[in-house]
Amino acid sequence: MVGAALGVAHKQADGSKRGFVKYLAVTPKARRQGIATLMLTELERRFQKRDCLEVRVGECPPPYVSGGVPLLSTAAHCLLLGRGYQRGGTVIDMEANLKAFKPVWTDADKKMVKAAGIRKAGPKDAAAIRAMLQAAFPFWVWEVEAALRKGSVFIATRGDDVTAFACAAGTHPGWFGPMGTLEVERGRGLGRLLMWKCLEVLKKDGAKSARIPWVGPIPFYSRYAGAQLGPVFWTFTKRV
Repeated sequence: MVGAALGVAHKQADGSKRGFVKYLAVTPKARRQGIATLMLTELERRFQKRDCLEVRVGECPPPYVSGGVPLLSTAAHCLLLGRGYQRGGTVIDMEANLKAFKPVWTDADKKMVKAAGIRKAGPKDAAAIRAMLQAAFPFWVWEVEAALRKGSVFIATRGDDVTAFACAAGTHPGWFGPMGTLEVERGRGLGRLLMWKCLEVLKKDGAKSARIPWVGPIPFYSRYAGAQLGPVFWTFTKRV
C-alpha cells in the first residue's frame, strides 16, 4: 500500500450534509505520481453521491483524527489549493511534559475537591453525564462516552447532577480532553482541578507527555499544565 484516504459524510444541524477528509497520505517514495490527487478526486465523487454540498479538510466530527493540514506540509497545501479548496481557520494543539508536571495541591484545592464532589466517574454516572452533555455540550457526547469506556473521566457534582467534566485517554492514548464546565459553575477553578486529576492519571499510566488537541485558552494550559504549543493545522473547504 502506497497511499490511504479516509472520508466521512456527516449530517449537519440544518439537515445539510458535509464531507470530511479525515486522512490523506502517500508514502514518500510514491509521491508526485498523482496518487493523492486520484484519492482526493474519488472522495469528492463519493461525497457528491451522498449529496454533500461542501468538503472540509480538518475540524472533523469525532473520532478526532487531525485538526487539518499541518502548517508546514507544503505539498498538501499546494494539492488542495490546486484543487480549488479555500483555506479556512487555524487549529492549534498543545503538548504538556508530564515528566515535569508536579501540581501543588493547596489546602484550598483539597477543600474544593471535596466541596465540588470531584471524583473519577464510573459506569453508574453515565446517565447523569449524558444528561449534562446533551444539555450543554452535545458535540462532545461521543468523545466523553468513549473516555468512560476506554480512558478516565473526572467529574464535579452538585447533588445528583454533573456540573463539570474532564477526560483522559478517551479517543487516543496520552490525550487530554475534552473538558467542560456548566456556565453557572465557572470561575471556581473546577477546570484546573479536573485537568490535574486527568494529567496525574496519564502520568501514572506511563505517558511522558499529554497531547491537548484543538485548544482554546492557550494561557490556561500553559499556566496550569506547563503546556507548550504543538502542531498547528489549517483547515480547507470546497463547494462540490
